[in-house]
Amino acid sequence: MSAAERLLYRERPQLAIEVVREPRRTLVRLSGDFDMAGEDAFREALDVLGEPAAAVLDLTEVRFIDSTGLRLVLEAHRHLEELGAVVTMRISQDGCVPRLLELTGLDAILPVARRGGDSAA
Repeated sequence: MSAAERLLYRERPQLAIEVVREPRRTLVRLSGDFDMAGEDAFREALDVLGEPAAAVLDLTEVRFIDSTGLRLVLEAHRHLEELGAVVTMRISQDGCVPRLLELTGLDAILPVARRGGDSAA
């Protein structure tokens, strides 16, 4: 496969989720508020992933995340690793997601790539 293939795009009032299969990885990109209202859409996104060799959970455009969003990220990470995928979380340099990961100590446990203001891969 030479080009990216969009597998899913769901836009809810507060959250957008996009799943894109790229040649070497599958990207799950979230933007907006990731809370209980987005749980069903996020689970749907995980269902279309299949068994990727590598996956990126891109949270750089998440403006709010609560305990439900954090739980879903952890469940997705564990599920993908059980499938044998190499999983990386992409987060912004500042904002609610890095702050929550620091407060919970998960930034030291999960593979996290911090991004600046750009959205390049």
